[in-house]
Amino acid sequence: MFALLPLVALVASGSTIAAQVSAHQARPFNAEQLAEKLHIEESAIQSAFDEIKAEFKAERKEKSQEKVQQKQEKAATRFEEKLSKEVANGNITQNQKQLILDKRAELQAKWEAEQASLKIWSETNDIDMRYLFGFGGHKNFKGFTMFGHAK
Repeated sequence: MFALLPLVALVASGSTIAAQVSAHQARPFNAEQLAEKLHIEESAIQSAFDEIKAEFKAERKEKSQEKVQQKQEKAATRFEEKLSKEVANGNITQNQKQLILDKRAELQAKWEAEQASLKIWSETNDIDMRYLFGFGGHKNFKGFTMFGHAK
């Protein structure tokens, strides 16, 4: 296992190394070539590649979810600020503002529950979500908000 540590460090650089190598060679290295050069089982190298790829994918997904969360929080803040201006302008009362915020939170909770239900349904039936919402490639409601597409 310790013999794989240099390999993990090498592969952790990911596509940068592969791109540099491919720029200098006709083809980038693969697990078979690396196994041969390092005298390690190809399956161990492929396993390391797969593990690192899965880790990168999970990190990208987490960062994407964080960005969506931040956008939603900013949108909620802007919405509340607009309602506060409406209160200040005398168009609605503070009580009405709170009723609006409460109803919006209720609708959001229902939407999120429906999203979860539809995701389970689509996975159970092996049906991609894009078939429910058109063919725009929106998987698992990515980019959707309660009131339409996120910008």
